[in-house]
Amino acid sequence: MKIKKIVKQVILTPEAQPLDIIESFISNEQETDKKNIIVLALEELRRIHEGVLARYGLRPSRLEKWRQLHG
Repeated sequence: MKIKKIVKQVILTPEAQPLDIIESFISNEQETDKKNIIVLALEELRRIHEGVLARYGLRPSRLEKWRQLHG
């Protein structure tokens, strides 16, 4: 659930650095958990495509905007 929220927020704020957003979501986690969440979130972002956007409640136009800045 946390990964979905992180991915959605990263895509919705394309002007921000993804790692900054991820770290803001996990500030209260244990160190080991932080590393795992970062890896999982970055992997989800690397593999995201139009076919899974509904899972995150996102529109294709939002993904395209994010990709223009981070792709």
